[in-house]
Amino acid sequence: MEIEVASVKPAGELRQTFGCGAQWGLASLVIGSVIFLASPVLLAFNTLLAHGGRFGLPMGLVWTASIVGFVTVLALAIASVAFGVRGWMMSRRMREPLALGVAGTLMSAAALVGWLIAGIDLIIVLATF
Repeated sequence: MEIEVASVKPAGELRQTFGCGAQWGLASLVIGSVIFLASPVLLAFNTLLAHGGRFGLPMGLVWTASIVGFVTVLALAIASVAFGVRGWMMSRRMREPLALGVAGTLMSAAALVGWLIAGIDLIIVLATF
C-alpha cells in the first residue's frame, strides 16, 4: 500500500539547484576575494619595509620567500580567473544563471591586477636594499 504525500511545489515548476557552473563561480569568487584583500596587506608590509629598513633581515631568505610567495599566489589568482570562466561557460551550457561565474571572473581579474601591483612593488622595495 503506497501513500501519496502532497507536494508544496506545483507539478510543472522547474527546480532551482546550485549547479556545477555556480559552484565553479563561487570557488572563483571566494579565492579572488581573499587575494583581493591580501593585496593591500602586502602593500602595507612593503611600505613598512621600505621605511623601516632591513635591520638584520637575511636578504637571501627574504628574496627567496618573497618570490616563491608572489609566484604561488599569482598562480592561484590565474587559476581563480580560469575557475570563473569555467563556471561562466558551464552555466551557459546548462542554461543556469550566470551571476556567480561572472562575479567570480571579475573579482579574480581585479585580484590578479592588485596582486601584480603589490608584487611588483615588493620586488622594487627589495631591490633598493
